[in-house]
Amino acid sequence: MERYRHIFRSFFKAAFVAFLLGATSCALPHPARSGARFELPVHATCEVIFSPSAQAELAIIRFIQDAQTSVHVAAYAFTSRPIAQALQDARARGLDVRVVVDKSQASGRYSAAAFLANHAVSVRVEGEYQLQHQKVVIVDGISVETGSYNFTASARDKNSENVIIIRNAPDLAARYEENWEKMWGESGEFMMR
Repeated sequence: MERYRHIFRSFFKAAFVAFLLGATSCALPHPARSGARFELPVHATCEVIFSPSAQAELAIIRFIQDAQTSVHVAAYAFTSRPIAQALQDARARGLDVRVVVDKSQASGRYSAAAFLANHAVSVRVEGEYQLQHQKVVIVDGISVETGSYNFTASARDKNSENVIIIRNAPDLAARYEENWEKMWGESGEFMMR
């Protein structure tokens, strides 16, 4: 776990510095290769939002709305109705929308997982790990949203969180997609209670 903590710290530090300096690319350690560097393309953009702020949730919703072919999500805590509605709307537009949630979302009082499953969005429950703690949205296989931000009202209104959206970075998105597909394959179908 310590190795991944270092990777994410380096990632967010590089992205934040790039954002502050107006850079259009930044280097970060490659998650699969210790010590290797991963360069974002020059045409990639990084957007960084901090909460508590409604702007973080709105940025995620806009990111989903911009999708043309697919939206793949890994969520730990997911109770945000606006984000769930954006995913349902993307599914209604004919996009490939699939969501992996932590097992805690299968039995929670309210989880967006039930709403999504009721609206023909494929939802699976990750039970292989103690926690499925990732918060990731992969759009069209070329852009990624990640950060500490859970898809909840508390993240929007009360918590100190961060959201980073990296657009037009297909190699980076492919690494996230590979990991997401592994989780999808390990996960069981969401069962309505």
